[in-house]
Amino acid sequence: MRKERKRMPLKSLLIILQVFIAFGVLAQNPDLPPGGNFDLTRWKVTLPDQTEALEQELTDGFESPNEFYTDPATGAMVFRCPNNGETGGSTYPRSELREMLRAGNTSISTTGIGLNNWVFSSSSQAVQDASGAVDGIMTATVAVDHVSTTGESSKIGRVIIGQIHASDNEPCRLYYRKLPGNELGSIYVAHEPNTGSEQWYEMIGSRSSSASNPSDGIALGEQFSYEIKVEGNTLTVTIIREGKSDVQEVIDMSASGYEDDWMYFKAGNYNQNNSGDEDDYCQVSFFELDVDHGEESPITGIEDIQQNSGGLIYPNPVDSMVTIEYELEDAAHVKITIYSPSGKMVSELVDEFQQSGLRRADWAPSSNLPNGIYLADIKIGKERRTHKIMLNH
Repeated sequence: MRKERKRMPLKSLLIILQVFIAFGVLAQNPDLPPGGNFDLTRWKVTLPDQTEALEQELTDGFESPNEFYTDPATGAMVFRCPNNGETGGSTYPRSELREMLRAGNTSISTTGIGLNNWVFSSSSQAVQDASGAVDGIMTATVAVDHVSTTGESSKIGRVIIGQIHASDNEPCRLYYRKLPGNELGSIYVAHEPNTGSEQWYEMIGSRSSSASNPSDGIALGEQFSYEIKVEGNTLTVTIIREGKSDVQEVIDMSASGYEDDWMYFKAGNYNQNNSGDEDDYCQVSFFELDVDHGEESPITGIEDIQQNSGGLIYPNPVDSMVTIEYELEDAAHVKITIYSPSGKMVSELVDEFQQSGLRRADWAPSSNLPNGIYLADIKIGKERRTHKIMLNH
């Protein structure tokens, strides 16, 4: 039987949150759905029965009880996945996010070289220019709450918590694994070249199905952070724990054949056990999730609420001049750029460090620009909003 899927009214998402620092990350509000605590405008989620919620649904407050929801105590974004999910085209079940650079613009294809996906900077310039972004970093703070304890010995206790996926293969899969007899879990990475067999890199403990308890392992429920970073043909995976030295693996991908291939990040719970008892499951909680591609396209089909962005755009529609007004509570780097709906930059209005206070930027559209919808991409520090402007000469 299908579980009830809930959505929170958009009005409820406009609550101003009181946030504080705890374990180095922002505390989340347990009363909001995942899209109220995390910026999910550039993600979709796939559930264990292979149904999906796209970018707009996540932004509107989509959640699924027992599969994708907010923890009522911690406010974490929880991914729960049984061993017996309907895997569809995949070998294993998942409750997992897939990066979507198109941010709700359904006219953009989700596959192939294009604005929805990114490429390595080792790709040709033509491919880089046609893509939504080049290179990237995904960072997350997570806790693996539960892993499978029944089933085939090679599959028990393992889960993928972060990935880079290409057209066919996976340049990076980050695993957590804890065996039933062990107190602590291990961390390891798989790199799957287009040109050969998989490569395995053990970072903390062992990936073996008969591994002993790792002395420096990670317990269930213990928070830790990871960073998956690509620069050209260099993949760097880092595990960060409070009070301990970072553990890092650097992988040379120059012979892996990923030039001119298209990529996307994935994050969540890709349960690597499709065997065992019917009620067995894996659960992963995310306390922080961020992706940075530098100068990726701001293409979006999701219309933000201006009152929720700390800014005001007027007049809109615009004839000859539009003003973007915003207020900085603290000094920050501000970048404001105007794009066409296809992602082509039309005008760069601001790109500088600014002091706190009320600010404004004006855009005078060129007379040869065609009428229609344009996008104002406003980036203040790490925060980013994209707004529609209607041009009507």
